[in-house]
Amino acid sequence: MSERIDPKQRKMEYLETALELFNEKGYEKTTIKDIINAMGVSKGAFYHYFQSKEDIIEEISDAYAERVLRQTQELVNRQGLSPTEKINELFKMVQGYKKSHSEKRQKIKNIFQEDQNLKLQRRIMTKLRNQMMNSVLKMIEDGVKAGEFRNQDIYETTDYLLYVIQGLNRSIEEIVTMEFKKEAPDLNAAEEKMRKKLKFYEKMFELTLGTEEGAIQITEVYLDRFLER
Repeated sequence: MSERIDPKQRKMEYLETALELFNEKGYEKTTIKDIINAMGVSKGAFYHYFQSKEDIIEEISDAYAERVLRQTQELVNRQGLSPTEKINELFKMVQGYKKSHSEKRQKIKNIFQEDQNLKLQRRIMTKLRNQMMNSVLKMIEDGVKAGEFRNQDIYETTDYLLYVIQGLNRSIEEIVTMEFKKEAPDLNAAEEKMRKKLKFYEKMFELTLGTEEGAIQITEVYLDRFLER
């Protein structure tokens, strides 16, 4: 009798194989047949797990984000932390996760470099953002109830902050990318630009939430991730 294969483990093998092929050949040039051949399986076996290549990318993104989404939910329910401390811990947790999984994250980002994949990228980012929404909303709601945050529309505040955070992430990544494109990257210059921007965003987050000055602390968290300190 052949050994029974764990479906979850098998699915992850498909995802890892597909991710490597997408990075090696490019998403558009990689066919389902390529994935099937690399796995040594039949077409029927492939379609048991996936419906299309787009389905694979969504599954890869979901698998990458699953842990941090679970940790975020656990953070919401953690005892002993104030709502403000939970917001700061959320930034620390997410940036730490991205740093420790930087290689896989870069491979996933590479899939979306081609223009024809931007629509798919937006769909996946919207999905992940919506999954994060409820947890962050609860943190802000708790902060309002505790008197730490301004009493205002909680949903719109959360929605706004998540969009702002996406913009901040892109902006910081651009600073690092542009610096390392130079023949002689100046890390001190990059840090100065990042620190200036992050301090500004800390202030904007504080004004949006209505916290006291110095309550939101994200600068060192980002610097630790991007400058490998």
